[in-house]
Amino acid sequence: MSSNSVNEPNLRFSEFRNDASWKKLDLASVASFVNEKVPFDQILLKDYVSTENILPNFSGVITASNKPSSGSGTKYKENDILVSNIRPYLKKIWRSNRVGCASNDIIVIRNKDTLTDLFISSLLASDNFIDYIMKGAQGVKMPRGDIDLIKKYPVWFPPNKAEQQKIADCLTSLGDLISGEEQKLEALQRHKKGLVQELLPAAGETLPKRRFPEFQDEPEWEIRPLGDCAASIVASGDLNTEYFSKATSDQHIYPVYSNAVENDGLYGYYSASKYPSNSITITARGNIGTAFLREKPFMGIGRLIVVACRNGIEPYFLKECWNFRALIPKEVTSVPQLTAITAKSVMLPIPGWREQKRIANLLYSVDRLVTSQREKLIGLRQHKKALLQQLFPAVGEAQHG
Repeated sequence: MSSNSVNEPNLRFSEFRNDASWKKLDLASVASFVNEKVPFDQILLKDYVSTENILPNFSGVITASNKPSSGSGTKYKENDILVSNIRPYLKKIWRSNRVGCASNDIIVIRNKDTLTDLFISSLLASDNFIDYIMKGAQGVKMPRGDIDLIKKYPVWFPPNKAEQQKIADCLTSLGDLISGEEQKLEALQRHKKGLVQELLPAAGETLPKRRFPEFQDEPEWEIRPLGDCAASIVASGDLNTEYFSKATSDQHIYPVYSNAVENDGLYGYYSASKYPSNSITITARGNIGTAFLREKPFMGIGRLIVVACRNGIEPYFLKECWNFRALIPKEVTSVPQLTAITAKSVMLPIPGWREQKRIANLLYSVDRLVTSQREKLIGLRQHKKALLQQLFPAVGEAQHG
């Protein structure tokens, strides 16, 4: 096999290296796009699939909370591939294991005879397919894929179905491993949430459900405003673009945080820091009120609230307490926002420093496990993406081949 042949993958299982070259067809040639309709009132709730109950990251489906009482949706069968066509970047793709009905924002793709069911499923439940859809997606807030373009998605495949199946088995095995690690991550996150609910007082309470033995005889927690727990609370300003870079470099070493929640609010990097390590940031625009502990010096932008703790307040504890207990007053403005003045008045239950530290140490240890598990998942997903690039000819080559 020639290493530079555009219709051959870089990696091929040894028993198939002398087989016929791979072929290319568009998706509509190897699969049909189902249009058969079925009334919603003729299906059970458990068999209804919409953009709400199909899970992101190729993670399957859960039972819908409700279904329409009138109208009709697209009928799907076992082994059909259901693709959420709203915000495709969420990677909501599911290979069906039953018969049911999908909402009209779901594309139902049914395999024909050229490919094995598992092979086409592996092709479509992939970042390559998602990237292709997003390149032609229309809309900003709620992008939708262009179905005509999706039908033209270039599908490379070996003619031998035994080779197709071996590739699919390999990818499915890795996918199952990733799913198992995702479940471990979710279990750790649930464990952390449960600990927070046990170790911090519920709304209106001054004692937690569970207290460490050494603090059983300590006084009830004191309800204090955030302003009383902080040495300073300020709103960050604007960037000087001269000192900013989207990527880190020898000069741009300090993270810049925004009001976003995704990626912990990381926006880019700066050549100077304005705020010290162990400060707390609180999102003040958009998805307001989410606190993060910043363990290194940093820069903030966009009126992001920055809290420096006073002596006697453990920063990690205060961050967790805010996220669990902060009741943020609604401000009547055209754009939802949280000001530093309002943040100062938010009341929180605060124990003595030693108890703060004890709680913080326990929760932080679980956070470390969560971070480690998340990094493991990132590594596995990168491995799967690299494997796909080796096992299939590049889509870019396919589009121009």
